[in-house]
Amino acid sequence: MSLKKIFISIVVVIFAIFLIGSFANSGNSSSSSSSSAKTDKGTEIVFFWLPSGVPCQEQDKILKSIESKKSEIKVTRLDVNQTSTSTMANKYGVRTVPAIVILDENGATVKQFTPGVQTEANLNNYLK
Repeated sequence: MSLKKIFISIVVVIFAIFLIGSFANSGNSSSSSSSSAKTDKGTEIVFFWLPSGVPCQEQDKILKSIESKKSEIKVTRLDVNQTSTSTMANKYGVRTVPAIVILDENGATVKQFTPGVQTEANLNNYLK
């Protein structure tokens, strides 16, 4: 195993431990997913990712395609390697990547996908 892979693995494990600890201490174990996701539509995609991860890179390509077709959709990319991302990750209970949270115009969660790559068609079901 190369040093780069070892380093990335260590960073991911440390980040996961931090998230689990922070999430457990928050006293909030409920999911942010809306049960009415099929009737609501979102206008913002929050994308939690690890830029060097292959699944994350694939998801990013799909999100770029959506951005090019729907200029009204805002995509916010949050690199889990950045410590500033931990607050948002805790807010949505994100522990693995790639993870996507779709928000409506008021910032309420429409749908949350974690983990795994979501198709453009699947994401479009929840977008305005």
